Amino acid sequence: MGALAVLGVFGLRHLISATEDPGYRTPWGFTLLFLALIATLGVVALVVLPRCDVTARVRGARNTPHPTLVGVVSGYLTMAFLTTLLPLGLGPTMLLGDLMSPAQRLVVGLMTAVPFGWLVLRWQAAPRWGDRHRIRLIGGILVSHTAFMLPASLTAALVGSAAIVAQVYVLARLARHAPRREASRTESVG
Repeated sequence: MGALAVLGVFGLRHLISATEDPGYRTPWGFTLLFLALIATLGVVALVVLPRCDVTARVRGARNTPHPTLVGVVSGYLTMAFLTTLLPLGLGPTMLLGDLMSPAQRLVVGLMTAVPFGWLVLRWQAAPRWGDRHRIRLIGGILVSHTAFMLPASLTAALVGSAAIVAQVYVLARLARHAPRREASRTESVG
C-alpha cells in the first residue's frame, strides 16, 4: 500500500496537475516532503503504534463487527469527511458552497473524524478483531479516498479507476492470507 501511495504522489505531480492546471508542477521540495511524511507515518503505524496498546484504554464492542461492515462504514465516513472539507464542485456551485465557512467545515469535519477514530478504537478492542477487519478498514478508507477524486477530470477518473482496481486487488490478496495467519495465531496460543 505504501508503494501505491508513492505512485499516487508521482501521479498527482505528473498526470493530475498537468490536466487540472497545465504548466504547473508541484515543486520537488514539496513532493519530497510529502514522500517523507508518508514514510514517517508508515513507520509510526508499523513500529510505534503496535508497541502502544491504545485499545486497552477503550472499552471494546461486545460483538466484533463483520469485516464487510467495517469496510462500508470506513468508506462512507471517509467520503463524508472529504466532502465536508472539499465540497463537490467548484466556485459558487459547490455542494454546501456558501452555507459554511472554511472554519465551519473544519469543525464539521472533526465531528466526523473524532467519532470515527473512537469507533475504530472500540472495534479494535472487540474480542475477535483481526487482520481481515484491518484490511477492510484500510480498504474502505483507500477506495473511498480515491473515488472522491474521480469526478475531477477525465484523467483523474482514468488514473483513479486504475488505482482502485490495484487497491482492491492488493487488499483481496492480503485478505486471502489473513485467515491462515489468524488460524495459526489461534493454534499457537491454544
